[in-house]
Amino acid sequence: MATTEVKNPKVTREQQLKRLFGPASKNVPTDSLVYIRKNPKRFVQTITEIYGMGSVLKWMSDKA
Repeated sequence: MATTEVKNPKVTREQQLKRLFGPASKNVPTDSLVYIRKNPKRFVQTITEIYGMGSVLKWMSDKA
C-alpha cells in the first residue's frame, strides 16, 4: 500500500486545502474541505470536466 508523505505534520490536510482558495479560504466550509480530502480523484475529475483536460494539463506543466 502506498503511503502519503506529509511535508509539515503540524498542518492538517484541510488547512493545506484551504490554501487552494486564497483570500476566500475563510469562507470555505470545513465539510467541503473534508469532502475534497476524502475524494481527491472526484474533485480533480470535476475540475477536468469543467475546464477541460487541455487546461488542466497546461496548468500542471506551468511553473508557478
